[in-house]
Amino acid sequence: MNSSISLSICLPVYNRKEKLLKLLNSVDTYDKIEFLIIDDGSSDNIENIFKNNDSYKFKFQYVKTKNRGRSSAISDAIKLSSGEYIMIMDSDDYFLPGGIDKILNEIDKNNDIKCFVFGTEIIKNDKIIINKPPKDLCTNLLKLRADYNIKGDLKEIVKSNIMQKCLYEKSYDFRFTPTSLIWTKLSEFIVCH
Repeated sequence: MNSSISLSICLPVYNRKEKLLKLLNSVDTYDKIEFLIIDDGSSDNIENIFKNNDSYKFKFQYVKTKNRGRSSAISDAIKLSSGEYIMIMDSDDYFLPGGIDKILNEIDKNNDIKCFVFGTEIIKNDKIIINKPPKDLCTNLLKLRADYNIKGDLKEIVKSNIMQKCLYEKSYDFRFTPTSLIWTKLSEFIVCH
């Protein structure tokens, strides 16, 4: 594990060049993060974004694979990560100003915590939907969704060594497996804050 990297952002992508550009351009913090971008066989020349490695100030790895599906792309990214914590993003996600700093500050202040859950803001039909977990909640990811009836996208950030143990081994056999399978397995090991 690379001690200078606090957060590995795992990003599967398939034919979403413009959305990926929006995500990458929303990054306003460059230290202590890395992106693991797994291109799942895109045909829209996403690789051209990364031809000039000086374009982005943050560390990244770009890997193009044959089209196998989101599940294997996430697994590949997690296996390549070198940070202390892992976060899964989708190519149509992006960071609000100061978002990465907020995450890194929480990690720095609470390095003994194994899993964090952050809220999201979603724009749907020109409306902003704020989705946040209950404040000061300490539970596992399964109970968070089931017992507290939390729906929608959240951003889970998990210690790398634990996340790597919780990969769904069959992810390479299926084009899509729900990310919730990872969260279910993680729930056996840790609680989240």
